[in-house]
Parts: sequence; C-alpha cells; structure tokens
Amino acid sequence: MEYRCGFHRLALIGVGVKVALLAVFLTGLPASGQTHDHAAKILASCGQAMGSQKADGSFVGEGEVRYPDSSPTEHLLWKTKGPELSRLEFSGKDTKTIHVVSHGSGFRERDSKKEMLPFHHSAYYRNEMIPALACSKSGWHSGMLAEYIGTEMVEGHSVSHLRFHMAARGKSKHQDAVEELLSESHVFIDSATNRVVSIRTWVFSPETVENRSVWEAVYSDYS
Repeated sequence: MEYRCGFHRLALIGVGVKVALLAVFLTGLPASGQTHDHAAKILASCGQAMGSQKADGSFVGEGEVRYPDSSPTEHLLWKTKGPELSRLEFSGKDTKTIHVVSHGSGFRERDSKKEMLPFHHSAYYRNEMIPALACSKSGWHSGMLAEYIGTEMVEGHSVSHLRFHMAARGKSKHQDAVEELLSESHVFIDSATNRVVSIRTWVFSPETVENRSVWEAVYSDYS
C-alpha cells in the first residue's frame, strides 16, 4: 500500500510506508451514531473489502518523509493501536520530533521539549495510517453522523463520497458549529473495489480553529 498526504496540494508530503501486518485490514459498521441508508450500505461493503474485524490491533510501520522544498528528508516510525492511539517519530539528521495522541488528548515533543496538543488538534483525531479504520465502527464517537454526498472522481477513480460529523446537541448553536467543524471528515470509497481511496479532514492552527487548511491522505497500490 502506498500512502501520501498533503495540505490540499500546497505542501505535498510523500511517504512510502512499509507496513507490518499490512494484510490485516479493519472493518465493521458504526456501533453508535446514525447513517443514511445508502451510506450504511457503502460502509458495509467497504468493511468487507478491507478485511477482518481487528480494529483494536497493533500496527507498526516506517517510511521516509520527503518535502517539496529543500528541507532534509526525515525517517518516520509510527505505531498505532486502534483508531485513537498513535505515536509518530520523525527523525532528521540533528532533530527528533515525537507526536502522540491517545483517546482525545496528546502531546508533541521536539528535541526533548514537550508541549500538550490543543483540544482542537486531538479531540477528534483519526488514525489515517490504517485506511480501513475509515469504515470501521471503532473510530466513531457517540452521536457521529454519516451522510452520503454523491459520486465523484478522485485520483482517476469513481468514488462514493461520505461525510462524517457530530450531530448538533441543541444546547448552544456556537458549540454545535465548533463540534461539527472539529469532527468533520470526508471519506472517498472506490465504487468498483469498495476500498478507501482518500480521506480529507481539517488541519488547524494551534491558536484558532478559524485558521485551517484541508488535509488529504491518498491510498493506492493495495496488496
């Protein structure tokens, strides 16, 4: 499997990932929340196509991060367990950065200096290293909605576009709007193979949710 991601084609990062346990994909329908009928059928087909029900399995992988400018290449080591526990280690010639998220909170450590991640960076973290989690029940928060948007073309594939976000709780319009924005993600599933082609989410500035860019992960060469 090839995995690459970038800031909506502005600062593309290519990562060639060698995945341990690559043959073990994850599956399942959402345990909570709601789905449109057509979205539910697409998720079920995606789950079957991506493999077995091991959403809580541990995975280890490594690769190389290549930046589009003159920045040095970095070695990436990642470890995950389920949809909400992730550890990324970026190692350069003279630097090392560790990024950890666990069940809605996390921290970043660079050259032994540690800082906590803002709430809006970690509250709805999604483990994009394992694409089958995009159609697995393990990644769902209580109250999550799934909507079928339509059919589109992505990376040369005809795909079904699904949008996920938290349902409004009704107590505060402002809070509902913020929760919807933080939790929003888009999953694009190949109409022919039922495999995940792309996932799009927001990446936010540390200071404010108003300053944000689209983050896109693209998957290909499944084996």
